[in-house]
Amino acid sequence: MGGITYGVSPLQMAAAYGTLANGGVYTKPWCISRIEDSQGKVIYQNELVQNIAMKETTAYLVTDMLRTV
Repeated sequence: MGGITYGVSPLQMAAAYGTLANGGVYTKPWCISRIEDSQGKVIYQNELVQNIAMKETTAYLVTDMLRTV
């Protein structure tokens, strides 16, 4: 499947399987959602990036096949 230095990373695999669980919508993984300063002012806020990767029916069928295995 891959490894840390070659192939597919665990984060990429989680994002791929997450797409199936999310009904075919790929959501770019992120680690930090928001950073605030000591006064509560938002310095950085992650913007959610989503793309339709496959039809919802396709995601359902693949998920069902994986469950059957």
